[in-house]
Amino acid sequence: MTDTRHVTRTTRTIRRTRRPALALAVLVSGVVTVVAACATPPAPPPTTGTVPPTTTLTTTTTTTTVPTGPAVLAENPVAGVPLGGTKAVTFFWNGQVPNQLIYVDICRTTTSDPTFQPGEDCAPLSSLNPTATPTGSGSTTVSIFRGPEPSTDLPWGCFRATDVAPPGVQRNTTCYVRVTSNTLFNNTAAREVAFTLA
Repeated sequence: MTDTRHVTRTTRTIRRTRRPALALAVLVSGVVTVVAACATPPAPPPTTGTVPPTTTLTTTTTTTTVPTGPAVLAENPVAGVPLGGTKAVTFFWNGQVPNQLIYVDICRTTTSDPTFQPGEDCAPLSSLNPTATPTGSGSTTVSIFRGPEPSTDLPWGCFRATDVAPPGVQRNTTCYVRVTSNTLFNNTAAREVAFTLA
């Protein structure tokens, strides 16, 4: 009788210890499954064979044509200048003395006029000194004005054909952009382009 009870107890013990073992096996199996799912790398995106727009390189070639002639205004006649206002226009020159300081001015009369005097006939506020070049050619932006010359120190201005000048102001319907080198008073090297206001 004693042996039988002992065997029975042993059997029960074995059964009790087997149940937690099965549960642990199930739990371990579940963990392994979760880990395996997390470790799976994502599928690569489909390849379309096109290059993304951000990596596309576009190159362009810009050709700048410099006008020929001793003095050229990019726009002539000059349109759209308000009365009493200005408009920026590119001015080109060629044939000046290389490596000499350049003087560009807006004047009321031509340099060839025997009475021409830069201090009286050119607007002081329009005077520019672009950097000298080794070729004697270059360009700069001039402010073409319409109305009395901007400093109002001189009794003249540049006007449209239909404009009425204020009293005491000489009305010029043709003005000049003048360029010279070395000194403002160098009339020998001076070149100019006549312009009107449209």
